Amino acid sequence: MQPSMADVARLAGVSKATVSNVLNRRAKVTEDVRGRVLSACESLDYRLNVGIQELARAGLNNGRTGSIGFVVAGEAIADPYTARFVDGIAEGAREHNQHLFMAKLTGKEESVYDLPAGLRDRRVDGILVTGQLTASMDMIRRLDVPFVVLGNYAPDVLRGAVTVEFDYDSGFGMLAQRLKDAGKRRVAYISKTFEFYSEQQEHAAFQRALGAHGLPVLPDLEFIGGGSFVDIMALLTDALDRDELPFDAVFFHDFKASDEFVHLWLGRNWRKDWNSDLLLATSRSFDYYRLPIPALYMDIRSDALARTGFRVLMDILEGRAPETGHRTLVHLDVTREDAPDERYRYLQIMSKQTKENVR
Repeated sequence: MQPSMADVARLAGVSKATVSNVLNRRAKVTEDVRGRVLSACESLDYRLNVGIQELARAGLNNGRTGSIGFVVAGEAIADPYTARFVDGIAEGAREHNQHLFMAKLTGKEESVYDLPAGLRDRRVDGILVTGQLTASMDMIRRLDVPFVVLGNYAPDVLRGAVTVEFDYDSGFGMLAQRLKDAGKRRVAYISKTFEFYSEQQEHAAFQRALGAHGLPVLPDLEFIGGGSFVDIMALLTDALDRDELPFDAVFFHDFKASDEFVHLWLGRNWRKDWNSDLLLATSRSFDYYRLPIPALYMDIRSDALARTGFRVLMDILEGRAPETGHRTLVHLDVTREDAPDERYRYLQIMSKQTKENVR
């Protein structure tokens, strides 16, 4: 028999109205009262609106609510990278005829009763989760709902959770082969940030791929750090001050940094046309991100990751896959694309005008 609000009130030594105020955040109560109510809820495993869930599960949907939760921890859902997950999850929900519930966690939640109501009351059958998970994974586990993690995270964060991850080895293996085929030997690696596990994984895959394809790993050509907002010039001052760059190919972890580099290089070398011997490669989240020069692109598509994650979660819910201990890898492609004509023409015109003005 499910515990009632009256049971919680009796155990906490308060009124039913106070329990309701605490759980629905309708009025301020003292920390002592709040703590007693939440402790009683935890002890009794009490949830609000149990009747709604039971009605849904007693229907024609195989004992399920027909709802899937998408949870973002520590990041804005509207962030361009995170928003791409929503595209893939929305497609998955349509494909599997599921309702979609979205929630954001701050990482400061101390109890399941601090969570959004749809999670707190288990109104979802399963959860897809991404973001900054270190502070939120224990809370997700306490919901006792099947979940799948989207993205590359450290083992101590995952602790056996089901994951869908980017296969960086596939992407960098393809990139290294293209660099080798182009005759490149001195490949630089540039990343403004290095704090996240996924960034460290990417860097390690880059080094493994170079070694596997007989290309030297050159620590002096790795320019890493400074933070997301550091000027690319701060990372590459010594390299750019030379008459010739010390590398014949370069991979940028972030598209924005690669775009900054191209314009900086063209601006500082206006007497020269673009150095066609330098092969530029970068990761990108959207296929409409394109540099004003020919380049190689590694597409990091979080919408594809999310679609795959949705399928994996449905397999778990339907008994075709275990709830713990396995991961699915999403292959990364590398493509070469020429410069968008309009941007390339603009740079050529500006370069020509600069030269004429100097004369």
